[in-house]
Amino acid sequence: RRTEGLAAYDKGDYQKAMENLGQYAKRRPSDADALRKLATARFNVKSADGAHIGGAFAFLQQYLTLRPADTEALLEMLRHGLTARLFPEVRDIASRTRSEGRFPPGGKEDIALLRIEVDARRSLLAAQGNTASSADSEVFLRLFTDLAKALPLDSAVQLPYVAYLRSVGRNNVAVTWAQELLKDHPNDPRPRLINLIATLN
Repeated sequence: RRTEGLAAYDKGDYQKAMENLGQYAKRRPSDADALRKLATARFNVKSADGAHIGGAFAFLQQYLTLRPADTEALLEMLRHGLTARLFPEVRDIASRTRSEGRFPPGGKEDIALLRIEVDARRSLLAAQGNTASSADSEVFLRLFTDLAKALPLDSAVQLPYVAYLRSVGRNNVAVTWAQELLKDHPNDPRPRLINLIATLN
């Protein structure tokens, strides 16, 4: 099954690869390379209900128990988890990985994990609405602020950050933040747009 599965994978026949590698992985769950390719094959065999994304997440999670240092697979798994709306799992894995100190604070991998954790926590808070705890909200705001500081010219971070500050009644903080961005990056047009959003009545 392994040989047939890998051959099908190399040819781009992900359906056949998934079938063969899936059967093989049940008998040999410790074959990391087969699991990695199985995850990719599963993701590429699309399901209308999105089960292919959750399946890829599960296979990558199994793979990472064998190859925990594979950062690329970790980030891929977490992004699949966001798409599959596995927000609590993604939040917990990203938070735990960052707390373990595997990556230098402020480094590329650390920021990628922080961004994923912020996305997961934001989705959870949105789902909870008025029932969200103040503690969860404060943790989210702290992490979101850390992300905004790390990526000052990333509009996909800055615009939602300023909008969130305004949505929780911290308009003055939003304005101060936007003005600091303008001061630090006077020749970049992005802080001007962020400042415009922050100062809307």
